[in-house]
Amino acid sequence: MVQEVALGSSVVHVLAKSKATNEVKVFAWGANNFGQLLQGADFEKVLAQPCDISAEFEEEIKQISSGGFHTLFLSESGKVQGLGRSNQGQLGCLKADRTQALLDIHIDYFDDQFVRQLQAGSMFSMALIGKKK
Repeated sequence: MVQEVALGSSVVHVLAKSKATNEVKVFAWGANNFGQLLQGADFEKVLAQPCDISAEFEEEIKQISSGGFHTLFLSESGKVQGLGRSNQGQLGCLKADRTQALLDIHIDYFDDQFVRQLQAGSMFSMALIGKKK
């Protein structure tokens, strides 16, 4: 059962939960030109069919948001991870124009906060936060 679809400029990510096992899976397809598909340094790779990238995540993902060329993932525990382009700081750093692996996004301001929801724009990211319980 599909729970969420996140569309970026050149990539699709789908969050789906199995009815039989209740297991959450994350699928990706499209262009990997900035590492949005978690396909390593193969930036020319294009996936025409959905690829299961669930094994890349340590925690269950509850929300996905895709921007221009970056995607944000929010886990059940409030952990934020991202991949793709970060030339304007979209992933919380200015270091990566392309990502080859999933990045943990740590923003000091969020240390005593709980991230409830994420939104990725064309070249920016936003978070709805609240106090940790």
